[in-house]
Parts: sequence; structure tokens; C-alpha cells
Amino acid sequence: MGRFSRVLRRQAIDRGPLLPIAALLLAAVLGAGCGEELGTTSTVDDNGGLLLPPGFKTVDLPVETRKAIFREVHIARSLAVQEANQKLPLEDPALPKTHDVYQKRSAEHRAMFEGILAKTLPALAERHKISMADLAQIEEEARRLRWNPPEEPKLEEVGPTPEKPGPTRGETKEEAM
Repeated sequence: MGRFSRVLRRQAIDRGPLLPIAALLLAAVLGAGCGEELGTTSTVDDNGGLLLPPGFKTVDLPVETRKAIFREVHIARSLAVQEANQKLPLEDPALPKTHDVYQKRSAEHRAMFEGILAKTLPALAERHKISMADLAQIEEEARRLRWNPPEEPKLEEVGPTPEKPGPTRGETKEEAM
């Protein structure tokens, strides 16, 4: 034990006064890059210190409007996935467990998902009077700044599912629930 402490003491002596100077220099360099530009103030909701890359152009809308649009797009995407899962489940127990069958089902599922989005996203962009490119730019900004998405919505189930079978003969829909 004594041998190691002598080695550590010797290393500290060899570095001498350079260690505190190097620590101060490092702190100054790191501190200079962490601040805001002179004259700007920081807010509580400043994206956690994340910045957009130089040259990144945001859509010409207020931040809160862009965040609201992002939430709507996220909900639309989530509902599209849920609807595609409901119509064409990827984990169907009746489906053979081979890679080729899964790849085919996955491609069909993706096409269905994209078809649903092809209807909903243009309507959303039109409602906010922005282009599809602006919508994609808002999504990219949200991804880079790591905006928190809203809670996952629940898709209203259209037909019977294994967890919730449909009504039997003589039952109405209200009685089955």
C-alpha cells in the first residue's frame, strides 16, 4: 500500500503547479461555450440546452404553434399505427413463424400505415395552412430538440377483438359491453 501512495505523491509533485492552472484553463474554455450570446436571456423552457445546427431554418410560426402542430402530427402517426395494427396485426398467432412471411406482412403493414398517413397529414397541413415540407421541418425540429410527445391516444376499436368479443346472438352491442 505504501508503494502506491509514494507513486501517487511523486506524480503530484512532478506535475507541480501545472495541474491547478490546467484545471482553471479547462473550466474557462468549457464555461465560455456553455453560455448564451451577450444580451440574450435564458428561459426555463429552452429545450434543455439543445441547439439546432447552424443553417437550420425553422418554419415561420411561433414556437408554441409549432409544438402544437408537432403534437397533432405525433397523435396522427400513433393512431395510424394503431389502425394498421387493428386491420393487419403483425403478431398474428395464425401466421406461420418464418422470416419471409413476417417480411411480407411487415411490408403490407407499412403500406397500410403510409396510406393512412397519406390521408391524414395533408389534411392536417391544410388546416394549419402550411405545406407538407413545413410539416416535415417541424417534425425534424422536434426530433433534434427532443420535444416531449403527448400521451399515446387510444384508437376506438371498430370490431370484435380477442380481448373484447362482439355480441352473441340475441345480445345487443350495449349488453355485450
